[in-house]
Amino acid sequence: MRGHATPMGVFSVIQKNKWHRSNIYSGAPMPYMQRITWSGIAMHAGALPGYPASHGCVRMPTHFAMRMWGWTRMGARVIVAPGEVSPADISHPLLVARKPEPAVAPVAEVRPAPDALEKLELRPSTATPHLDVIRTADASGTTPKRDGTLSDANPDARRDARAEAPATDGGITDPSRPDAAKTGTAEPAPVKRTGHIAAYVSRKEGKLFVRQNFEPLFDVPVTIAGEGPLGTHVFTMRADKDDAKTYRWSVVSLPQRPHAEPAPRRKKGAEPVAQAAAIPPSSASEALDRMTIPQDAMQKIAEAIAPGGSLIVSDEGLGGETGRGTDFIVPLR
Repeated sequence: MRGHATPMGVFSVIQKNKWHRSNIYSGAPMPYMQRITWSGIAMHAGALPGYPASHGCVRMPTHFAMRMWGWTRMGARVIVAPGEVSPADISHPLLVARKPEPAVAPVAEVRPAPDALEKLELRPSTATPHLDVIRTADASGTTPKRDGTLSDANPDARRDARAEAPATDGGITDPSRPDAAKTGTAEPAPVKRTGHIAAYVSRKEGKLFVRQNFEPLFDVPVTIAGEGPLGTHVFTMRADKDDAKTYRWSVVSLPQRPHAEPAPRRKKGAEPVAQAAAIPPSSASEALDRMTIPQDAMQKIAEAIAPGGSLIVSDEGLGGETGRGTDFIVPLR
């Protein structure tokens, strides 16, 4: 409705709640709610009276909202664009085409002397790894319950989705820890982070940002050649149907964000100054050609990314909506 335009740009599903109700719009039901910003925008089933009536949310017929609920997972990429945009297949050296083989360190074989075999003694490990249990929403609707609304919600208010499991060391203590005798627990082993990967190259920032499960992973400077705009391109990875270790990519190129250029001022009687034609944005392949990304950063991404992972290239910065509990949100307006 007037004054509550739906934002356009690149988003992702950051919360799912099958039976959400608003506590600022008289408890209005928002079934099959899939949030795309913490400032109050979501997709959900709702009334479609034939004219703009929402406060910025994307309303859908109930039967379609139910179907889409089953299609998506947390982190699924969402694009809201004027007009029609469609994904196209693409390949490029910067886009990971094969799952890297795990690096295996060479192992030197050491054979003990025959008379030493009788002296070998096997000792049990003094600790069992302490695991983090990650609870994420899925199509079954097992999102941790959240008391909030589409307009006042923020990632600081939401329930922490991370819970630590109790130590399971069986009471075995580690004598190297001074407090081991008191606590009866061992130092937890580090746990490798897993989950969906989202990467973002910002021409404005001159950096590559990488997030994993909505949390910052790392960022590095990148070099971008040329002066014209890159455009906004969303690359998404999918698995090959015939070979699980082979990856395919598709890209959606969004319309260029309009920038109003003020007309140049001229003195009375002076000849009009010809304005240079605006440089069109690069195509998706041209945008990738213009970027130089450190090899070690690309290697980290290749090792962690999986089908459903994405790379966004844009002239825009991180924007006000990108923050805790989100991937990268790129507004078009």
